[in-house]
Amino acid sequence: MASPRSKWLVVYPPIIPRGKTTSLYQSLIKRNIGNRPRFLRSIHQLLKGLNELIRYTTTNVALLVIYTLDDVRLGTDPCVYDNDNHSRVALYATCLVDFFRPSVGFAAAKLLKAAGCDVDVPSGQTCCGQPAYNSGDLKTARDLARQLIEQCESYDYVVLPSGSCAGMIRVHYLALFKDDKKWKPRAEALSKKCFELVSFLTDVRRVERVEASCRAKVAYHDSCAGMRELGIRQQPRKLLDSVAGLELKALSNPEACCGFGGAFCVKYPEISNHMVAEKAEDVKASGADHLAAGDLGCLLNIAGWLKRGDSTIRCFHVAEILADMTDEQGIGDGEIVP
Repeated sequence: MASPRSKWLVVYPPIIPRGKTTSLYQSLIKRNIGNRPRFLRSIHQLLKGLNELIRYTTTNVALLVIYTLDDVRLGTDPCVYDNDNHSRVALYATCLVDFFRPSVGFAAAKLLKAAGCDVDVPSGQTCCGQPAYNSGDLKTARDLARQLIEQCESYDYVVLPSGSCAGMIRVHYLALFKDDKKWKPRAEALSKKCFELVSFLTDVRRVERVEASCRAKVAYHDSCAGMRELGIRQQPRKLLDSVAGLELKALSNPEACCGFGGAFCVKYPEISNHMVAEKAEDVKASGADHLAAGDLGCLLNIAGWLKRGDSTIRCFHVAEILADMTDEQGIGDGEIVP
């Protein structure tokens, strides 16, 4: 798979220097990232929030790479599946993937295409509304939810490389619109066809194995939302087991939260630090060379702690491993650019 055009903007540490959000915001505008004022305001709020995140938490490793999914060039099919139905799928990339690890979006597109799907990336997509919802700003959450529903309800499926964002749509949209006669049925209809990426591949597209290679010992971290809200446990492990050369290593406490939790790590930094320290020790004790997970927020958090402790463990989104993209830099790897 050819590398897309990219522009490095910001790297560690910190992700965004304090007081620099405005200049980065203007930089994004100049690069035409988002074409509507509401989207650009959302970007600005996200960047402001990340300044506080860096100030208080362990999430200190990331690369901000700007390019679009339109640049993707799909390689050979990496999946073996038993489904001839060419479903029309909306790939919802998520905010963190868009801003900090776009390679996850390319991996997701590659896997979905290989599984026989007609993949589209809705151009107007922004945030699913989860940060606003978790912060109690239900008006903003409903506005974003309505926008997403309108963009995606015509597709056969909506797929996200995140259990957290998929859980927001599948579970919490129903709560947002429970008393709204107009939007409740539309939210219910979208909920039924919204899936996290790996569960969609295994449970809907009946993917049995992938054509990928990774000569490494890999531990898998279960994200809270994916595991508890969506029941995602064995699906990623099943496909990881099919990767040539990969040895799956078990964590002693795979269901323990890593301490990220979105706003949780900002509200309760001392608790969050303790939780991610325990998770990192569990990963190191497993003997793994790589850590995989299905949510980028978890991976940014754990990778930040591991790199802070000079660990050589590389962190990848599970989609990157399944799509045979481990030749790329792991999260937080590579040269530090001032």
